Amino acid sequence: MNRTEIENTIISAFGKVLLGNGVGLYEAEAIDNYESQEFISEARKKDRVTWKNWGEIPVNAISTFHSALCFVDAEGMRYLLPAYMLFAVMNYDKTDSAAIDSAIYALDRGMKAFGDDEAILSHEQKKAIIDFLRFMVFEAGEDMVDADVAMRAYVNHWVKYDK
Repeated sequence: MNRTEIENTIISAFGKVLLGNGVGLYEAEAIDNYESQEFISEARKKDRVTWKNWGEIPVNAISTFHSALCFVDAEGMRYLLPAYMLFAVMNYDKTDSAAIDSAIYALDRGMKAFGDDEAILSHEQKKAIIDFLRFMVFEAGEDMVDADVAMRAYVNHWVKYDK
C-alpha cells in the first residue's frame, strides 16, 4: 500500500468520527501539564469549538502535542488516532517530531487504548489500523519510525482482526 492509499484508507474508515464526550487534544494537553480543573474544563470547551472534526486539527498542533494520546479516553482515542496516523504517514520522512511515533505507541497498547471495548471500532477502522501498522513497518521502516514497536503492536494485538 502506498502513502496515498493508506491516507485514503484512514480517512474513509474514520472520516465521520466525532469527539462526542471524549477527551480532546487541548484537554489531554491540559491534563498532561497538571493544569487546574478549571483550566481543564476550559480546554475541554476549546476542543469542541476549535474544530468540528479530527480532520481539521492542524499539523502543527499534532506535532506540538505529541503526547496527547497518552491522556485521552476511549472516545478521545478513536477521535484523535486517525489524525496522528495521518500525520505519521504524511510526515515520517519530513519531521523529527515525536508525534511520528505517537500512534504506533498508542496502538502497542492494543484495545486497552480504547478501554478494552472492541465494539468502539468498526471492522473498517480496525483494518485501517492494521494497514497503518504495516505501512509503518514495510514502507516507512526502522530508519524513520519505531518499526519494531509497530510490528510488535500488530503481532501482539491487531493480527487477530486481520481477516
